[in-house]
This record gives sequence, C-alpha cells and structure tokens, in this order.
Amino acid sequence: QIVDELTLRHGGADPLYEQLAKWDSQHQALTKNLNTWIETPPQQMGESSPPVWIAATERRQAADRIMACWRQNLRGAQAVESASGGYILDLSDNPLGNLPALPADFAHIGALNLNNVYLREEGLSDFLGAFTHVHTLALNANALSALPESVTSLNSLKRLSAVNNRFSNAPQLQRQLAGLSNLESLNLAENWLESLDVSPLTRLQALDLS
Repeated sequence: QIVDELTLRHGGADPLYEQLAKWDSQHQALTKNLNTWIETPPQQMGESSPPVWIAATERRQAADRIMACWRQNLRGAQAVESASGGYILDLSDNPLGNLPALPADFAHIGALNLNNVYLREEGLSDFLGAFTHVHTLALNANALSALPESVTSLNSLKRLSAVNNRFSNAPQLQRQLAGLSNLESLNLAENWLESLDVSPLTRLQALDLS
C-alpha cells in the first residue's frame, strides 16, 4: 500500500524507484562517514581542568541525531522555503570537535544549533555544505578565534549567533559578514571586538555586541 501511494505521488514506478535508489545511496554514504567519524581516536580539547575529552560516546549520540534528522526525508520533509520554517538539528552541549562530511540531503533543516561543541574548523565546510537552506545558525561558546569561512557560503542565513567566542579581528569579520546580505539578526556578545562596522548589512534588524 505504501509503495502504491508513493508511486501515485511520484507519477509512476520509475520515479519512485529512482527516489528509493537515491535514498539508499545517501544512507550508505552517510552511514560510512558517520561510522568513520565515531571511530576517530579520542582527543583532548582546550586547556580546561579537568581536560575535556572527545570520545566515541558523544559522537555516537550526535550521529544518531544526524541520522534521525536525515530520515525525516523519508517521511516527506520538504526543503525550507520560509525564513522560519523547516526542522531543527541541535547538537549543542556535546564535545564533538571536528564535524563529519554529510553526503546527503539536509535541505529541510532550517535551524542548526552547534553551541558548546568545542567546534573545530577542520571539515566544517563539508559539514555545513549539506545545509543548503539553513536560515538560523548558533555557534555560541565554542572558543572560536574567527568566524569559520564556510559560514559565508550559507546564502539563506538570516539569524547568526556566535556569543562567547574569541573574535578579535574586526576587518576579517566585517568582510565575512558583508557576504551574508540576508542577515536580519546578529548576536556577537561576549567577544573580544573593540569595534565593528555592520553598515553593509542593510536588512539587519537586531544587533547585540554587548
């Protein structure tokens, strides 16, 4: 019955089986990449005492969330169209370090929360590249010294929060932000900035630099 309904929805058997083959290919590639990421040797992060270790347990929990998020496609999730729609992927408060490449479709994700995950720049471009329609991104409390360059490729981004990091290079940050022409809300509180020019962000409605 499910196959019959899908056949009608996709206009015949051929489109249906093409979609099933696409999902199967994505599932295999995503599973492989996540397993490789989980099996990465434990790493110590930061200079805190006691030290923070990134291990398989935390990454497995995050991988389960990522896979569950991808499976929403199988339930008919559509690509984000509005500035507040779509699903949320929240990986916050888990020490993850570098993030895996995601060779799958996450266009249905509108908000991505990566707060306090001890984020690293390595591989972030391949991770963020899967979220082609994300409109809200949170990078709070990651001890980042600069905004990851890959963030500038998120053309649909309207809300960016990077509170409690270590941004100090205002010219570099201004150049990066200038490319995010759709930004409506920007929160950079608790950083190391002495000044910041946001005049190129003509759609900005909310700004916090406290």
